[in-house]
Amino acid sequence: MIGQKLHELINELTIQEHKAVIDLCNSGSDKRFKILRRLINLKNATLEERNAFLHNEVLFFWSSITIKELDLKKRRLVSFFSDEIENVILSLYLEKNKSTRQLLLAEAKISNGNLDLLGHYYHRAYQKAGEEENTISKLISLKGKIRMGYAAQSEKELSKIKSLNEELFEVLNIMNEKSISEYYENLSNIFLEKNSLIDSNKAQVENEILNYITKIKSPLIKASLHISLAKLNYNADAYDSNFESAKKILRSISKRTNEYNDLERKMIFLELRLKFFSGARPETLISISNDIINGQNIYSVINNNAMFYKILSIILKDNLVLAKTMMEENSVYFKEDSQLLKDFLNGIIAEKEDDIKKALHLLQPLMYTSNHFFSVFSRLTVIKIKMSLPYDSNLDSLIDSTSRYLRVNEHNPLGKEANEFVLKFFKSKNFRHQLNQNYEDYIPVLSSFHQYLLSDFKILVGQK
Repeated sequence: MIGQKLHELINELTIQEHKAVIDLCNSGSDKRFKILRRLINLKNATLEERNAFLHNEVLFFWSSITIKELDLKKRRLVSFFSDEIENVILSLYLEKNKSTRQLLLAEAKISNGNLDLLGHYYHRAYQKAGEEENTISKLISLKGKIRMGYAAQSEKELSKIKSLNEELFEVLNIMNEKSISEYYENLSNIFLEKNSLIDSNKAQVENEILNYITKIKSPLIKASLHISLAKLNYNADAYDSNFESAKKILRSISKRTNEYNDLERKMIFLELRLKFFSGARPETLISISNDIINGQNIYSVINNNAMFYKILSIILKDNLVLAKTMMEENSVYFKEDSQLLKDFLNGIIAEKEDDIKKALHLLQPLMYTSNHFFSVFSRLTVIKIKMSLPYDSNLDSLIDSTSRYLRVNEHNPLGKEANEFVLKFFKSKNFRHQLNQNYEDYIPVLSSFHQYLLSDFKILVGQK
């Protein structure tokens, strides 16, 4: 039967890949391709629906098959379909990534020992690697060209080998600097999610980054290291200075490479995320989200998080019709693994439309997701809903379990104080009276979402 792998392969086919698989199916008379064509043309099919379809197709095309043979036939078909789809994906990938194609051809023919052919493939890979800004392909092709030079056993080749070796050393240095940058990027990302994992040696990490900034030559790597420092100081003055340093470096670079675009995208998303938690207005968040989404064609990944923040901000502005339309028109952002984002947004829309049953149906399962952001926001929204009901026997236990959840996750820094404030407000019957008397002593910075949670209680907090 169809497994998760084939199911996801079909779901993730691009328009170009889907067309190529259809062309493959139409090119032959093999009945297996007839089944595959119909299988991938099923619209928005679930795993269960695809399994049922395959079962019926096998019984139709092999009507005399025994029960014992049925499962084996389905497994073999699934394996065949996966292989054919992967072959199409690889073929299209190699059409776009010429350097990788040339290196694979060299690898396939290396045992034959034809130096001229191997030299051709390595040289072409070297040329294409430069055009594609592919450092790894450039490294491998340089190593191959050096090996071919030695294999020629000619003194004339030694000067070429020496020059190639100097270039190899430069590439290795570049890769080393990129690895250093990636290491500190990962550390700073971890810190934003759970600062307790880094807190004990945060000062040491910052000093290491500052030391590398003085030594590393690449402007892009320097900018990336400044962004890592900014994340480590997301709630301090050093955030602004490091973020500005990174922006200044980017402005000084005239050539927009793929690496430049990727770093720019990461910077804009960092700004979006931190402004969300620092209480920026929905209009501000929509504007920043648009900067990412509108530049999607130059970025290497589809950023569903930017689309999420944009639609959430539109919902918080009460433009529910536009939010629904955008979710339908941009369904590519909410496929499979991103279903959680879609369910959360639809849950908030349902709550705003007073469809309590639908809101609870969508949000209650999200309270137990491993994603802290969605778990705590879903919990607080469900509490808000239950507080609006005449009576709910589970409200007190939900508040208590959410209190425990926040204590267990006290080292998740973003939105921590706002989450605790909202829950404390919900929890204490007397807290509302105290708040109205002296609210300035109690209100931390609240995101637009936290303000929505408290909107029924007429708590007004200025937004940036």
